Amino acid sequence: MLNITFFTALALYLVAFCYNCLAFIKHSRNLFKVVLGFSTAGICVHTAHLVTTGIERGIFPISGRQGALLVLAWTLAAAFLLFAVKYRLVVLGVFLLPLVLFSMVGSILYQAAPVQDILRSRLFYFHTTFLFLAYAAFVAGTLFAILYLLQEKELKSKKLRPFYQRLPSLDIMDQLFANSMFSGLLLMTVGLISGIYWAHREWDSGWGRDPKVIAAVCTWLIYLVLSLIRISTGWRGRKMALITLAGFLSLLVTFWIASIAGGRHVF
Repeated sequence: MLNITFFTALALYLVAFCYNCLAFIKHSRNLFKVVLGFSTAGICVHTAHLVTTGIERGIFPISGRQGALLVLAWTLAAAFLLFAVKYRLVVLGVFLLPLVLFSMVGSILYQAAPVQDILRSRLFYFHTTFLFLAYAAFVAGTLFAILYLLQEKELKSKKLRPFYQRLPSLDIMDQLFANSMFSGLLLMTVGLISGIYWAHREWDSGWGRDPKVIAAVCTWLIYLVLSLIRISTGWRGRKMALITLAGFLSLLVTFWIASIAGGRHVF
């Protein structure tokens, strides 16, 4: 149910985004502190909304597409705060906060899904939480990869415009999208293992042919190969950034297309 906490969180994120754009344009650290303040307030109210909704319905909020988008928005906001506080990346909010807003607004398009008894398992909570945290890490990593490619292209042109002068160095962005990729892989591994155990215990045979399961495993394998390539060959920069984008396309398939292609997953 969408209530005052939902719209309050939405408004706080919107204000944070507006201030983030100003902070980026003016290159102001003081304005960025305001961004962090509104973002922190937004995620606190957002958390309250998810908790109260879960209590009202008697289930973890991720039980349909509406809940999935709300939780995705929460994980993206959490990823923004984590990177923003640790690395002081003003530019990240320019791209990540709109995704938070888009996910929250998109959730309005869906009705709350009927609660299936099988979704009341604690393993379901564990499984979905880790997967959505992995999604947020991969999205952040993809943004870093895109910014890396744009920054590299601009440097080669030898005409560095104001936008690019405010971006971190190539080395920093290379490390950031690598760290995001490794973190996402670890989180997804935990999420998949718990999901496989849950499905084996609660579902009958045939769950391994579910489109969502197949897509998720393929995505996990892509990011696993990416990580192994980086560790074993020492690939850095452009090559890894381009392959990271391929991993993100697989992630989109996992999150959206597989859930509407049939099978047991409702989102």
